[in-house]
Amino acid sequence: NDLSIFMAVPPTIIGSSVKTFPVGGVWNENQRNVLWFVSKLGAGEKFQLQAQFRMISQEEEGTVGEKRDVPIFPVLVRCHGSTD
Repeated sequence: NDLSIFMAVPPTIIGSSVKTFPVGGVWNENQRNVLWFVSKLGAGEKFQLQAQFRMISQEEEGTVGEKRDVPIFPVLVRCHGSTD
């Protein structure tokens, strides 16, 4: 049962600063997402992942003093497994 996990990264985040836990998440600059592959996940088994990023500062962005929205990271999971 293979899983692909895609996480979209908003533009206020510096994607190249990503640190993934467990190690193995891959940053795609062109699509602005992080992709993980999980090759085996047994029945009832759990998988947890984390990603840490650096945000673009409001000074870098030129928005000092403005209210900033909380970044949203949509996640898509695809299962490529069988029913066995």
